[in-house]
Amino acid sequence: MKKIVAFALAVILILSLSAVSFAKYKGDINSDGLVNSSDALAVLKYAVGIDKEINKAVADMNADEKINSSDALAILQVSVGIKEKEEVSDESMSEHYYSKIIALKEKYPEGSTWKTTTFYYWKGGIYTGGGGCAGFAFMLSDAAFGDAPATKLENITIDDVRVGDILRINNDTLSVVVLEVYDDHVVIVGCTSKGEVHWERKLTADNVASATYLLTRYDTLPDKDETPGGNENPGGNENPGGNENPGGNENPGGNENPGGNENPGGNENPGENENPGGNENPGGNENPGENDTPVVPTTTEEIVALYNTSVNKVVNDKAGYKKERTTTVSKIDAGAYTGAASDIVKDFLGEGTNKFNNAKGTSNCFKESTLASTDVKSATCELKDNQYIITINLNDGSSTATGSSKTDGSAITRCGLLTGKTVTTDVDYINSECIYGSLAAEKIKVEKITADNSNVRIVVVIDATTGNMVSYTASFDWSAVINNLSVSLIKVKKATGNAYTEVKLSDFEW
Repeated sequence: MKKIVAFALAVILILSLSAVSFAKYKGDINSDGLVNSSDALAVLKYAVGIDKEINKAVADMNADEKINSSDALAILQVSVGIKEKEEVSDESMSEHYYSKIIALKEKYPEGSTWKTTTFYYWKGGIYTGGGGCAGFAFMLSDAAFGDAPATKLENITIDDVRVGDILRINNDTLSVVVLEVYDDHVVIVGCTSKGEVHWERKLTADNVASATYLLTRYDTLPDKDETPGGNENPGGNENPGGNENPGGNENPGGNENPGGNENPGGNENPGENENPGGNENPGGNENPGENDTPVVPTTTEEIVALYNTSVNKVVNDKAGYKKERTTTVSKIDAGAYTGAASDIVKDFLGEGTNKFNNAKGTSNCFKESTLASTDVKSATCELKDNQYIITINLNDGSSTATGSSKTDGSAITRCGLLTGKTVTTDVDYINSECIYGSLAAEKIKVEKITADNSNVRIVVVIDATTGNMVSYTASFDWSAVINNLSVSLIKVKKATGNAYTEVKLSDFEW
């Protein structure tokens, strides 16, 4: 036995491993439709602690609830024809996918909030991704199925539903994920349009039948004939089987009574206008076919979610890029001191063009975006040459600063541009606190500063396939009023200034 295992290790250590979630056959660890030495290597890596996760329903070849070299040997025996392929049972796969999804309940407990402004890029294809309840469902689906592609089904019944499937319900307004399947109802998890997470709610068979569509990631990989090579033998006349139903109608819960007119969404009203916030376009022009054409966000919520995700990807992935900020001061009025103060104020406010290089692997010139749809006057998104072009116009804002209080609720503070407590060359948006702090550092006293921002316009170009930002431009007008400024013997009752700033990010490195 030891010699066989040692020989197996020597053979398979030169082979690579890929990870996809769905597998029909026991031993097909990498879900490529084959059972061979690559799968045996995956089992051994898990057994010795190199890999931390494995599909135990597929890997436990001898059903002893342990994953070790015995299972790797059994896989090799299948690969050379000593043993026949064995299909993974419906119940085992359902339990596996259920465990993957339910594990996230600790991170997203009942009543917690899913961030609806986040755009989630889905690995299942058909749809690029989504925000709101659609994004939450896509995230759960990926946790269970990894990179497995999805299939879209319409006119379904409860017999079509399996654990981990996504159901689009409530008149095309809500996406949920199936946790358990029974003869007359299913148990689901999802979140409301406000992001409130609800676990283990029920849908009756009639509710399921009224679903707009179902997204499933079962049965999406074709059976493959192993090409005999080396010592591997596919084993002849195996019949991989036909119409198994991995999600099944098994009733694992016994005598539960789903009851009558339950509302599957908790306190939601299935008939209301819940907006999933996603990137799905149910009933529209989506193309789920071969090319997986990206779906264009249409609502403000969807566009803002995509914008936030793109900005945050730059920050969190520490992308490299060039940044250029140009500020033009159009008016300065400091009474009798205007002429003398003009050049100093322009320099103080950073007039001119400043260039920065954010090296790949760092994150110094941008911050995460937390924009909400309520921050936006208008938002549009178009798809051109496989790139999303987003244009957002933000609400005007205002900030104030005194010796005891600094406030700024402006939308521009949440869009990713840099601000600070003092004016420095890297600051994009100069607000009242920023000016106040810089003046105080120079021993200049002021009673109060008010700064307004307006005409804030952002244009972002995003690669529709990768979600990577291609370019970013933000422009805005701003003005400041300083009351009762004094330094040494100079006293100015009121000083005002107006300026225009444009910030550009380009030449991204990912």
